[in-house]
Amino acid sequence: MMNPNIGTDGKEQKLTQTITTMLLTNHNNPQQPNLQPFIPHFTLPIIISILSFKPLHSHPKILISFFKWFQSNAPSSLSHSPKPLLTLLPPLLSRRQFAAAKSLLLDFITSDHPRHTLHHHLIRADHSVPKPLLDTSLSAYVHSQQPELAYQIFNKMKRLHFRPNLLT
Repeated sequence: MMNPNIGTDGKEQKLTQTITTMLLTNHNNPQQPNLQPFIPHFTLPIIISILSFKPLHSHPKILISFFKWFQSNAPSSLSHSPKPLLTLLPPLLSRRQFAAAKSLLLDFITSDHPRHTLHHHLIRADHSVPKPLLDTSLSAYVHSQQPELAYQIFNKMKRLHFRPNLLT
């Protein structure tokens, strides 16, 4: 039970710490720890904090497993937001987990149709969107039969002076 005297930020921080500790201590066990009791307390900032937790970045399988669990168990208001996915993808891509990143993108793009919230975030984002994320997103949009959205990402890459590679 959380201490009621702890402020909202303290509760969020404690919850994030509890979940990340559970994930890391369970990293050799292929089964996900029981996180069901925490679902009512999930907010977008908590999910972002968990996915941003640097020690988890060296365990891509844990990150992917948690993200998939979150997508299938969290309320739709949270699971339909592209922000958790956009938080997860850069650490995966930096660890050269391209196939896993593309698979997550394809799953999200399919569920995101016709809203295209992910696409809007990618197009409207500032210069901080890494090139591998744009490359992989472009490929995922093509594979999901949405070449017009892929073309818009390609044009953004040109505006940012990102040189195309074989994937692009």
